[in-house]
Amino acid sequence: MEICLPEEKAKAKEWAPLIMKGRDDSEPICMTKVPHGTDVDYGALTKAKIVAFQELGAEAARFDKSRVKENLAVHCVC
Repeated sequence: MEICLPEEKAKAKEWAPLIMKGRDDSEPICMTKVPHGTDVDYGALTKAKIVAFQELGAEAARFDKSRVKENLAVHCVC
């Protein structure tokens, strides 16, 4: 296993290009690399899942993290 420290931005971009794409270089990030691992774009996976559910007739709701209680009051079936 290898470690990538916050000051090693070039190494981080080499190891995980999708994660580093568009990321502010002033934002610290550390990584560990396992030889049999892979780079995963969870944003793209999430969007693909939402589209698939919508194609099956599901409805997607977007929540504002800063308004959690208000969102729950509107969308919660209790």
